[in-house]
Amino acid sequence: QAVGTIRAFRDNLGAMRDVELDKALASIAQGQSAEQVLRQLAHGLTNKFLHVPTTRLKKAGEQGDSDYIRWTHDLFDLPATSETSAPGKPKENATSAGGVNTKDKTKDEP
Repeated sequence: QAVGTIRAFRDNLGAMRDVELDKALASIAQGQSAEQVLRQLAHGLTNKFLHVPTTRLKKAGEQGDSDYIRWTHDLFDLPATSETSAPGKPKENATSAGGVNTKDKTKDEP
């Protein structure tokens, strides 16, 4: 089941990528600067990739579905927020907004 879901996920994102890439190539062919086209491409990809998940997360928040929100945090390795941390529960993996682990693993822990 996971393999089929992964394949569908990749195919879906690949189709979005191809649409945005075609737009970027057309813009370059029309003489737009590479920097401007790359910025538009990055913006377009971000918007396309995140539209449905963002819509679903907003709906989950409105319905009080904290499990869905916690699952999303886990899936995308997002930093803990008030919606994902139980009161008094430590935040084990401190991450930055970009999902990069910021906890210094080189220090000795008590």
